[in-house]
Amino acid sequence: MKKSLLFLLLAMTLIFTACSNTSDDQNMEGDDAAQPPGEIEEGSSNDEDNGTGQDTDLNGEVAAIVNGQAITMETLEKRTQLNAINSLGADLSELDEEQQQLLYSTTLDHLIETEVLLQDSEEYKLSEEEIQAEFDSIIGQQGEDEFTEFLETYNMTEEDVKQNLAESYQIEDYFMAKYDEVTLDEGEIEAEYEAYKEEMEAAGREVSPLEDVRASIEEVGKRKKIIDSLMSSSTIEIHYESGI
Repeated sequence: MKKSLLFLLLAMTLIFTACSNTSDDQNMEGDDAAQPPGEIEEGSSNDEDNGTGQDTDLNGEVAAIVNGQAITMETLEKRTQLNAINSLGADLSELDEEQQQLLYSTTLDHLIETEVLLQDSEEYKLSEEEIQAEFDSIIGQQGEDEFTEFLETYNMTEEDVKQNLAESYQIEDYFMAKYDEVTLDEGEIEAEYEAYKEEMEAAGREVSPLEDVRASIEEVGKRKKIIDSLMSSSTIEIHYESGI
């Protein structure tokens, strides 16, 4: 199954765009309850992988802790830079302070959602052989030169690409398996449709009738419900502060 570099970028940066408005009643501890940056929650190991392929002990710089697993500042910095280039067509340093902080916060939200999903979807992990096959397919489709240019543009390594492929497939397979367990009533569908209309109107784009986009609307709504459920049962500590 061949995947283009465009697919890879979308998988890395946009997989949760429609799911970022999770419920406000998440089990998230405030600043007073959070441990000082660099201290991993008791019961977790500084040498453990955090579920996103990153070391939890990178000079003690931790952006957030999700159920005992750390999201490092290095991961946040790297993903925010990637989002700036892919979403805004600009280097992060070219954005003003307000834009930077909004992008950092949005990216951290997405990383937290990714982490709770990865933790609950272990059984859908791809094997190393499957990941390598998908990676080889991308290179075969795009060519070595274009792929090298892609890595340089987005400041990525081959291992970054493999990690993102693995995460994207794992989470997508998890969603597919969970869809039948989630239902939306008509009111929830209407609410999702209204959000879709507002987004399209704000972008100056044509709004499709509900019946034409119902399947997509229901998919977005179900993904939100799945994420909301996981977030509400998770312990999340935010260590990132504005002004980095």
